[in-house]
Amino acid sequence: LEPEGLLLPVNHKYQTWFHFINFITIIIAMNNNHNTNRTLNGKYRWLAEVGHGTYGKVYKAVSTDNENKFWALKKISCLNDDEGFPQTALREIRLLKSLNHKNVIKLHDIISTRPSKDNNYRGSTFLVFDYLEHDLWRLMQRRVKHTAAEIKCIMKQLIEGVNYLHSQKIIHRDLKTANILVSNKGEVQIADFGLARRLNSMSGNYTPGMVTIWYKIGRAH
Repeated sequence: LEPEGLLLPVNHKYQTWFHFINFITIIIAMNNNHNTNRTLNGKYRWLAEVGHGTYGKVYKAVSTDNENKFWALKKISCLNDDEGFPQTALREIRLLKSLNHKNVIKLHDIISTRPSKDNNYRGSTFLVFDYLEHDLWRLMQRRVKHTAAEIKCIMKQLIEGVNYLHSQKIIHRDLKTANILVSNKGEVQIADFGLARRLNSMSGNYTPGMVTIWYKIGRAH
């Protein structure tokens, strides 16, 4: 089954959720007195925070020259001042710059800001990605029902993305529902390469203590 032939039912199903969530994020931003006129590098205008984790925070933004183009801005967090820029972020950037596939998240831009009051007088680094409206974990939490055809469509794209990564000698090592993004059109992209590694014949053992909140995958060893 080709994904393109299955996009319409998925699009209709996700569209209602997207409009509702978009409305809620704007209201939250207003209530928290967020400055939605604030821009990054004059190219992206902040809308709202849409996610966070140990890596930092993710913001939804819109192009300053195109109100219909949305972006995801991933702010890199430096948890330890003594260690400088996180090694996982450096690894993620290096891998993402080498990848080009429709089912793998694409890194479009890297922006560093100058020290200011907003970042505690420390420069911040943002990774710029395409904005996809959903991830599988949130869709499951909302109990969105999928038909057999839609499930096949999602799985086909996921397998094609993983197959591409393996053809490039890359293992993701953190493939879970929260890292599988889905657009309103039913397009699937694999995201979050902070734990990914490139395999080579000289590599030794990989991180044995790597574990997600839900499970520890077998290929982590």
